[in-house]
Order: sequence, then C-alpha cells, then structure tokens
Amino acid sequence: MTFNVTALILRQEDWRETDAWVTMYTRERGKIEALAKGLRKIESKLASHLEPFMTAEIFLAQGRHWPIVAGSIVEQARLGLRDNFDRLSLAGAIARLADLMTPLESRDDNIYDVLDETLAIIESNHLKQSAGELLLHLFAWKLLVFSGYHPELKFCLRCKRNSIIGEAYLDIRRGGAIHESCIYREAPRLYPAPPRRGGLHNNYAHRSGGSEGALIHGHGVNPRCLASSRY
Repeated sequence: MTFNVTALILRQEDWRETDAWVTMYTRERGKIEALAKGLRKIESKLASHLEPFMTAEIFLAQGRHWPIVAGSIVEQARLGLRDNFDRLSLAGAIARLADLMTPLESRDDNIYDVLDETLAIIESNHLKQSAGELLLHLFAWKLLVFSGYHPELKFCLRCKRNSIIGEAYLDIRRGGAIHESCIYREAPRLYPAPPRRGGLHNNYAHRSGGSEGALIHGHGVNPRCLASSRY
C-alpha cells in the first residue's frame, strides 16, 4: 500500500550504514516516522528533499513494520533558515518541541498550521534573542493548548467565580487559577498570613490584581494573553 502526505520535516536520525529515519509532521496523519533507504549515500536523490524544516510532498510505501520513503517533491525548501545560525538554532528548537510534544499518528491540523506559521516567521524576520525566546514559549504554549493541557484561567477552580478580578494564584497541581481568599479558606494552617505581593508559596504563583499582569513561574504574563495568545 502506498500513500502521499504533505509533510514538514522535523529531524533525521542515522540508521545502519546508509539509511536514516525521518521524523515528519504531516497534515494528513500527524507525526510519522519513516525509513529512508540509502538516504546517506552520496548519489542519493532523496537527500536534498528530506532536510529538516522543509515542506515536501512525500510518497510512502507501507512496509512490513514501518513506512518507507519512496519519493518526494520539495514544496518549500526554507533555505533562509540555514544561512543564519540564530535562525537555525531557533528553528531547531521549534522542531524539537514539536517532536517531543506530539504523539505518532495523531492528526491535528492546528498543530501543522502553527508549526508552518512559526517556521515562516523565523525565516522572514530578523528576530532578536528576546523575541525568539518569546516565540519559542508561545509555540510551546500553543502545543499545550492543542494537546488539551490548557490551564483554566477564566474561573476560580474552587468557587467558580471570575478569576481575573481581584487577587488570584495559579495552582500548578490543579492546572488553573484560584482566588487568594479561596486559598486561605482551603488551607488556613498552611497560609496563616497573606504572602507579600509577587511572592511564591509552594504550588501557587501569585498574580497581581486587575489587569496589571501575572507572575507565573516568576515571569510577568497576563492571563488574558495566555488564554488568547496568537502570533
């Protein structure tokens, strides 16, 4: 059985003398690991078609145990990611995150689109280090959201009221926001007195009141931005 996929190449891994495993994220089937036979030979025609960060139409043949790359056509080479070390490093971190945070054979068009958009942003812009780090964190946040790990930031986990108004904390174990008053009602012995503004208490990250911002793992982030962040 053969089938075609539109794929973003995430990485290659050497196997045996001349073969390589190619990890790709496809629009049709999600993440796939396929064997490219003879890819490391000097005369291999596939070598220049399966470089990391490329978008390609790939023809796969289903082998006895795993898919085998039968051919490919490059749709987007993204050569601009390779002429600058900072771009290359950032694109490599994005691809590594996508590989680590996505399961095999689990299709998600949102993940494919955000991966494609992020690589396009890196290629077409001269990002400063701080902007690159922010983009990397936003990408990781998007992957968490699409994977179903989005924390509850709209309502207090205990009283179910709006968590954006007034003092609130991020309960890391429960995965959401809790009002300051709800924390002390829940565990008065553990928290006999209110902590200083901006302080951290065990599993709780403090957020200042109103829309001034938040302290989540020590970084200033507004929960509204986390809930609706888009590039």
